Amino acid sequence: MSNKKGIAFYLDRKFIVYEEETTKVHSMLLDYNIEECFENIKNIVYSYDNNDIIIKIFSDSLIFISDKKYESEDWEKSKNRLIKLANIILAIMFSTSSEYLNMKKGSTTFFIHDKEITVKNIIHCTASNEYNEIEFIGCNGTVKLDDLKQRDDINVFERNNNTSFVYDVKTINEFFQLFEKNLNLIIDKKIENIVYMLYRSILETKKSNFDISILLSFFVIENVLSNMWDNALIERDLYKKLKDDMNYTIAIKSNMLYMNGVISKEELDKIDFARKKRNSIAHANFDFQDKFDFSKMFSISSEIFLFSIDLFAKYYNINFKMQYGFEG
Repeated sequence: MSNKKGIAFYLDRKFIVYEEETTKVHSMLLDYNIEECFENIKNIVYSYDNNDIIIKIFSDSLIFISDKKYESEDWEKSKNRLIKLANIILAIMFSTSSEYLNMKKGSTTFFIHDKEITVKNIIHCTASNEYNEIEFIGCNGTVKLDDLKQRDDINVFERNNNTSFVYDVKTINEFFQLFEKNLNLIIDKKIENIVYMLYRSILETKKSNFDISILLSFFVIENVLSNMWDNALIERDLYKKLKDDMNYTIAIKSNMLYMNGVISKEELDKIDFARKKRNSIAHANFDFQDKFDFSKMFSISSEIFLFSIDLFAKYYNINFKMQYGFEG
């Protein structure tokens, strides 16, 4: 296997993984010496390779991502694709965190990355065959993992250095087994773009950009409804006749889906609510958010987001949740 070109970036918060199983799982690294922790961790805590996508998560929460489909492209073309892939992977980690916490009934705290990866946060790099060293393109020479722990200059992500997470191996393995199952399911169903929109929607809410969040959530609702519509036409042998008819708005489609028993009255009402808010934003010259106070906008945005994720999960028959709100 040749060296893999890709991108690397840091999670928002550090995490430390102990070799031995321990019950000392803390969200705050209070009594631990960082240097001593590094003596007890693996270089790689998780690896994924499906012959196209490669993911390597290292011991200080550096993540390396590569995709064979983009390796032949030049850097300017491939970087935006890889950045989008990075955010899709973070979205699945985000959802898996919610699922894992629910499984454990909140008995452990798990890391969540809640900032969008952009070109400012990535490092262009290649990883060696053994993935025990990374060459950062644009830096001086090859940087080994041992050096990463000491070098702040390549930590391009502004992490919350006051908070670290400490996990035992059992916890990490359980989490990433669940993550890998979810990742494979989303890749198989070819719904990565919808996951990306859901992730962006929740991140916009965390930045108080409620109007943008509503638009992104409605994109998901519209996408799912369009797929429901196409399936309903196929089942009734009407697809060829009606698929290109531009007169069928989302309002008409949702009402017809309701009349044919595809969606419930409650779902129809929620679609209408989201559609009207989306239209208000589109026709309000971008002052829609100014008409409401913070709590009202948060309530509207959260209602539409939570419905979009429920409709998405129901249609694609997957367990997909995201914690909604603001971190303290």
